[in-house]
Amino acid sequence: PRPDRVHPDAVPAQLQPMSVRALGRHVPWPLLAALLLLLVALPIPILAGAGLQTFGEHLPADLYVLALPLAEGRSGLALLAFLGGLSAATGMVILASLALSIMIGNHWLAPLAIERRLGASGDLRGIVLIERRIAIALVLFASWLYSRALGQSEALADLGSLAFSAFAQLAPAAWIAVYRPNLPARAVAAGILAGVLTWSYVLILPMWPSAAESLAGLPSWLAPQSLFGLGELDRISRAVLLSLGINVASTAIAALRWARAQGAARVVLSVPVAPPGSVPKLAREADEVVVLETPEPFFAVGEWYRRFDQTSDEEVVEALRRAAGTAA
Repeated sequence: PRPDRVHPDAVPAQLQPMSVRALGRHVPWPLLAALLLLLVALPIPILAGAGLQTFGEHLPADLYVLALPLAEGRSGLALLAFLGGLSAATGMVILASLALSIMIGNHWLAPLAIERRLGASGDLRGIVLIERRIAIALVLFASWLYSRALGQSEALADLGSLAFSAFAQLAPAAWIAVYRPNLPARAVAAGILAGVLTWSYVLILPMWPSAAESLAGLPSWLAPQSLFGLGELDRISRAVLLSLGINVASTAIAALRWARAQGAARVVLSVPVAPPGSVPKLAREADEVVVLETPEPFFAVGEWYRRFDQTSDEEVVEALRRAAGTAA
């Protein structure tokens, strides 16, 4: 297994001394993990309901676990909840920093060290350890900079939504890796870059105090708060919708240009459904663009399907053969 992945069999070795082993491995560890998560989540609806009833909308939901015992005069219980939250947060910081440092070292720094032959006698252990420690320091420093410069909200839910919306930029790349592995890596990288830039423009840039004043003078259709007329959506939905759309469109354009550069005599782009405004732009890159539907308004591809199952390569080849036979 790769060093930046957690092999499933490694998890029970860490968690099973008093649970999995006692059950004689009759219960698979994923089931035990699911049951553990369920038990941990059981108090959440109770805390949420009590917090809403006691504080209403005047207090962030993240603080209910501390505010409820304090409201009842249970300072000891509040201290215990604070220590539990602090330990959990510390553990997550340690885990995330280690995981990111290993990924950065394995995928970026270690290949450079091997290419430049930095290790004496081929031993790179010392260099790898130093690289990982530097990466940990950089990750923590970047987190601190974000909290100082852009951290306007103290709610963990807001930070989580922001992180998941950024992570969504990898969804098209993951789909391409599984269903279209022959697509050039440069096209996928171009799509991710365009999506991240759009996401940053819609979400991150308005959070920067100095940039917010400059953005105020932009036309309404170009402003991050109402980009392309999507001002009615909340900022997370708007950022995800626009960034993923531009991500996919940029990947398609980069793939068309790659095919042209490889000497393709004719480049045809076929898509089942697309926004009306995207078709003329794609037509500039391809000799022919085939689109079955161009609905307005357009929010998601899957919205226009009765069934949104993936089409296999074999089904596409068979459809092309039938079409060729009919044309003949």
